[in-house]
Amino acid sequence: MTRKKLLSLKKIALLVAPLALFGCYHSYAAPEQPFTQTQKNQEETTKVLQKLTQYAIDESFLISQCIDNLSNQEIKNKLHLINSKCADNIKELSALLVKYGGNAPDYSKDFKGYFMSGYAAMRGVFTDQGTLNALHTNLKLILKAFDSALNSSVPADVKEAVKRIYEDNKKAIQTIETQI
Repeated sequence: MTRKKLLSLKKIALLVAPLALFGCYHSYAAPEQPFTQTQKNQEETTKVLQKLTQYAIDESFLISQCIDNLSNQEIKNKLHLINSKCADNIKELSALLVKYGGNAPDYSKDFKGYFMSGYAAMRGVFTDQGTLNALHTNLKLILKAFDSALNSSVPADVKEAVKRIYEDNKKAIQTIETQI
């Protein structure tokens, strides 16, 4: 072999050797793992769930207050059914929140909840109609929050639960609209 060929062969060997060595062995840099949510997406999911859980808690307090302000027993019974569904939704949202690394909120009103309750109390002082109108207005506000969450990037199980709760809230609004 000539010197030129030997030099070319060495260069080729130096280029191919790392490919042969590293290409044949498993890499530990990227182990095979199932797709998991990134930290940023998980934080966004817990933030959305935290907000929605608090909205559901405020909704529960609001419905309870409206039940106390109403005089019509038939409407009270319908609101009791809506409130029990709301309690189930709170449990489901809290479970999802814990699943995605968050802490379930305390079962208490936040500032927004106090504002909604105050509005309902003020509107419902004189008539059942005023109470139902206040509840209707506040439930529409809560529905918008769930609608907004449906358009966010959350995992499929969260989106499915939010969609179901959104539909429950739409039915509650329709029930109240029939009573107004």
